[in-house]
Amino acid sequence: MTDENAYRSVQARTCEVPSGKYRGLCINRNNCVEVCQSEGYGYGKCSKIRRRCICLNPCN
Repeated sequence: MTDENAYRSVQARTCEVPSGKYRGLCINRNNCVEVCQSEGYGYGKCSKIRRRCICLNPCN
């Protein structure tokens, strides 16, 4: 099970927010995860089409 799958299995609903600190095209997911975690989010992923870093957190 990958880290992303483990995170998703724990969270029923996940909200996505574009990273406020990530700069440039999101190619390396690990960099995105680190930036999102530094912003206080639980996880991060690269969007498939626009190549943006998207931070993930449980929805309130």
